[in-house]
Amino acid sequence: MSLQDVLFNNPGPTNIPSSVLEAMRRPVIDYRGSEFYRIRQGCLNGLGKVLKTESSIVVMPATGHGAWETALVNLFSPGDELLSLSLGYFGDAWARYARKFGLKTVQHKCDRRHGVNFEQLERELRADLGGRTKGILVTHCETSTGIMTDVAEVRRVLERTGHPALLLVDVISSLGCADFRMDAWKVDVACGAVQKGLMMPAGLCFLGVSEKALSASRSSTLPKAYWDWNEMLVDGRQSNFPGTAPVQMFYGLEEALRLIDEEGLEAVHQRHQRIASCAKAAVRTWSGTSKDIALFSDNDSNSPSLTTIVFKRPNLADRVRETALSRHKVQLGGGIGELEGILIRIGHMGKVHDGHLLGALAGLQAAMRVNEVDLQPGGLDAAIACLVPLNG
Repeated sequence: MSLQDVLFNNPGPTNIPSSVLEAMRRPVIDYRGSEFYRIRQGCLNGLGKVLKTESSIVVMPATGHGAWETALVNLFSPGDELLSLSLGYFGDAWARYARKFGLKTVQHKCDRRHGVNFEQLERELRADLGGRTKGILVTHCETSTGIMTDVAEVRRVLERTGHPALLLVDVISSLGCADFRMDAWKVDVACGAVQKGLMMPAGLCFLGVSEKALSASRSSTLPKAYWDWNEMLVDGRQSNFPGTAPVQMFYGLEEALRLIDEEGLEAVHQRHQRIASCAKAAVRTWSGTSKDIALFSDNDSNSPSLTTIVFKRPNLADRVRETALSRHKVQLGGGIGELEGILIRIGHMGKVHDGHLLGALAGLQAAMRVNEVDLQPGGLDAAIACLVPLNG
């Protein structure tokens, strides 16, 4: 099977536009020269637009996990207490990173299928009378479950309780797919990466850093060298890299940000929401009275980045994924961690259009039929109806 023939619908990494790949083929240049300075500043400005922030931005060679670690080691000291909103595998992984640095990390357990209980969160923060919690770790889109967290509401809870904790948000699988407003929501650190909604190969991470976070970083005593953002920032602007700058990655990022700007950021968000509604309508219809499948989450916390299907029979999800790829050339994501073997995750972030998703849904339906999954008819028609309203 040629991989070029596969409809790729993993929830990250995602499809890379041909113009981004072509940009990355350009010859290397001096990363200390004026041309690279222009490209770097353009990328920093473009990331600021997508994050909707005037804050400092730091870009480094790493995956999103590098952004997690950068935030932790720059802001906190051994023994500091953090609160992690536990929504799935990746949010829990960030909390595990924190514990490895000697940070006392308490997990606020959330319903994996419904998201954060904000009344409970508010009670917990009000009970923290001495303000022991120094930071709150939030995953905007939990890629293992497809659940979104209302970051604006987390900020409102902090303001209602008068709690001074820093607000740290993982935007790795939401940025470029869903609305995110770093400044309006008073996010202190946003941790991102380029291989999802920003349509790039994995290899660059970035952070938006507020003035409050920069101030807090000056008293942090955790060890840091590669990740030390104060070594990279001069007067709030990135001037240095930890080692050689990855020139080709910046070529690609410049082009990816140009594509987003050309379509318009709000139009990009609307496209993702439309395609997500299409995917969820198909799954909702297939599920109906099915004994075999259901939407993992079917509420306002659903993500526009991916759609998750829970399979009720052991190993059925993996058999369907294998059939979708081998027979119908559709690549889908599987479950991770405690959900391994029971979920299929349909990624629809970045370079995805209507026809791409309809093809993936058709391949998925065929694979489920081959594996005798109990399905209700009409899923593809429901998806098409979301894309082409009856009134034209």
